[in-house]
Amino acid sequence: MLEVSFLLEVSFLLEVLPLEEELPFLLEELFFLLELPFLSLEEELFFLLELSLEELAL
Repeated sequence: MLEVSFLLEVSFLLEVLPLEEELPFLLEELFFLLELPFLSLEEELFFLLELSLEELAL
């Protein structure tokens, strides 16, 4: 269920935001998350998604 929710959120982001605008931000956050080994992959992905949604709200 967790994976389905995440995929729906990501597909929403890709529909709303042009990929060329969002990709640099997502890559920057992904590299940041790779330096946080205490998070599981699912936690990292949801953290990244949360940051993306916050960016969208701005």
